[in-house]
Amino acid sequence: MVLIINKQITDKMERSTERMPKKDYFKMRYDNAVASGNEDKAKYYKGRLEQLSEDSNPLLEYVNEELSKLDRGIVATPSEDYLDKFSNSIEGGFLLMQMSKQYGYKLAMEEIKDRLTAK
Repeated sequence: MVLIINKQITDKMERSTERMPKKDYFKMRYDNAVASGNEDKAKYYKGRLEQLSEDSNPLLEYVNEELSKLDRGIVATPSEDYLDKFSNSIEGGFLLMQMSKQYGYKLAMEEIKDRLTAK
């Protein structure tokens, strides 16, 4: 019974362009593992479900997702050490670096505010 319902959900998700929410996906995989008697997989998916319930802060999920994107662009986000070395190599670089960091922080806070107030 569980396998048939989960197969219907999976088929529906494959036809749509949306991804199944992680919690639903792990619940489906957990149910399938229990139904098929695979204790190792059931234990794994149960752990993932517990982890998701602990990390269920939408703002935290958003911030983690955005942070993971920063090093994937054409230009990777530099480290603090790299920025310090760069700013020391040019005249007025420290002030420019601080202004850039301040502006980036402002943009991040505005984005978070927009996310929190969007309904």
